Amino acid sequence: MEPIALLSDEDFKKFAGQYVCVAKSDSKKVIASGKNPSKAIKTAKRKGFDNPLIFYVLLPGEVSIPSVLDCS
Repeated sequence: MEPIALLSDEDFKKFAGQYVCVAKSDSKKVIASGKNPSKAIKTAKRKGFDNPLIFYVLLPGEVSIPSVLDCS
């Protein structure tokens, strides 16, 4: 399985350090963004996207260590 690019190279630079919402995993169109994930999701929902995909765009040089949270 090949990795999916969720944003163009230009958008990765534009949205670095922000949370970004897209309509679905095969869409590269940003529907909302911001430093606060809750606000980005609310903006996407106001625009009519009930279940947006949200992710954080790392700043250059920033490292992410994935983790799994048990929310039960």
